[in-house]
Amino acid sequence: MKGPGAMAPELIHLNRERMKRRGDKPPSKGGTSRKSNGLASADTENGAATASGYSGAATASGYSGAATASGDKTVALASGYAGRARGVLGTALFLTERAEDWTILAAEAVIVDGKTIQADTWYTLRGGKVVAF
Repeated sequence: MKGPGAMAPELIHLNRERMKRRGDKPPSKGGTSRKSNGLASADTENGAATASGYSGAATASGYSGAATASGDKTVALASGYAGRARGVLGTALFLTERAEDWTILAAEAVIVDGKTIQADTWYTLRGGKVVAF
């Protein structure tokens, strides 16, 4: 393992092997939704998802994924290992902290208010606490 948030290479390999056995197609690196009520999803290593439409949702569930909500009344969800999320004022951020074996350690939801949680700032969970980086 290298540095904070790095995933063990054997876990990445095991996940890819499991996908091959099941016949799954490789997931996309990410996506962008600009439509009203749109959904953007990223479920691969270092994937990124952005929801910029009205009431859209960005979901990053892969290793070190990033979810950005830049539209009005949007949501950003980071549910993977070492994931992060950011948004504009009024955005709801949902964050999950996972162990190296992907066990869920903590989960938190916050709203970007410009005071406690800043707009356009990346947030993650560390030690069960919401932290900016």
